[in-house]
Amino acid sequence: MIIKDFVPSGGKHCITSSLKQIFHYYNYPISEEMLFGIGSGIGFAYINLANSPMISGRIKPLELEEKIAKRLNIGIRYKTSKKYEITFEKTKKLIDGNKPVMVYVDMPYLQYLNLPTNSHFGGHSIVIFGYDESKKLFYVSDRDNSDNPIRTPKGKISENYHLVSFDEMKNARSSNFRPFPANNKYLEFDFGDIQSVTKNTVYDAIRETCECMLNPPAQLLGINGIKKFSKELLKWSIFDKNKLKLAGITNYFMVSADGGTGGGIFRKPIL
Repeated sequence: MIIKDFVPSGGKHCITSSLKQIFHYYNYPISEEMLFGIGSGIGFAYINLANSPMISGRIKPLELEEKIAKRLNIGIRYKTSKKYEITFEKTKKLIDGNKPVMVYVDMPYLQYLNLPTNSHFGGHSIVIFGYDESKKLFYVSDRDNSDNPIRTPKGKISENYHLVSFDEMKNARSSNFRPFPANNKYLEFDFGDIQSVTKNTVYDAIRETCECMLNPPAQLLGINGIKKFSKELLKWSIFDKNKLKLAGITNYFMVSADGGTGGGIFRKPIL
């Protein structure tokens, strides 16, 4: 069962790429950059994890989606279950109804990304748009595409879609590893009352972004987070070689134009 009218396309940032494809499928084309802006997506966070500290240039997963839904009057229902079997059957049912499914996964479990087994990140999103019951495979659209290669640790990939085994998908979706555990999360959409983007929509998003950066609700966020990061960075000198290497690689990836937050927050690479 494959949704015939769904057209996989690549993108710069996993969540806006997934949303862009969903919007296009329902005949409401909006660019990734506009989606990211409408969702007041730009932010800053310093997350001091045990394996490696991590910085981020965007707001948390699900917050972006909620803000987009509110500003465009779209119904986006956040779903999850402690039992993967329930989300597995629900995913197939949605696809049977010609509804592509935006799901959240822990990245190293997706073999095509070629990531180390301990590089957990459960806030990554993909779109499932088909399945093969006999071969036990899902049809998946990620950020890469034939005209949009992305870099992985083992080289670039540029597939229009990926075939992911049922077992592989189970591990990726049901993972509870931090940061942002996947925990079988997925979204359901209702575009029945969608509103067009207006000047006020954009202004409201910009104002909220400025407010959240200047007056963040926590010390790890916004301007406070940047100040904390500048102090914590000095402590990296006491890391052992492995932790320092992981910290450097992790945070380069998070801000580079090759990947991470909107491909470096949608900066255009220098050619």
